[in-house]
Amino acid sequence: MKAQFFIISAVVIASILFTVSQNLLDFAKIDPRRTATDTELYYINDIETTLKNVVKYSPCERLEPNIKNALEIIKSELSSRAINVSYSYTVFSCPPPNVNFRINITSFETEINMIFSV
Repeated sequence: MKAQFFIISAVVIASILFTVSQNLLDFAKIDPRRTATDTELYYINDIETTLKNVVKYSPCERLEPNIKNALEIIKSELSSRAINVSYSYTVFSCPPPNVNFRINITSFETEINMIFSV
């Protein structure tokens, strides 16, 4: 009888310890995919790459409409994630395309201003 009680006690204690440890591990988990893709720095790098590709591959007569379209898509996508994007750009010449961008990303946590030329 004592051996049965010892085995049952050991199983119950092990189950309690396992449950508590699993609950504590959930608090310590960090999802690296979420951290890498939900930061404003990730977005600003992606925006810069996208705009450089738009300028690089757009013919001169479609350059301004393509830039405006790309920026509006970016703005609507990020606004669904509670990130505000404001922008301005100036096309200096085409060909070769020479465009100056000013991008401002604002969220609850941070504000990033970026100026670059393509």
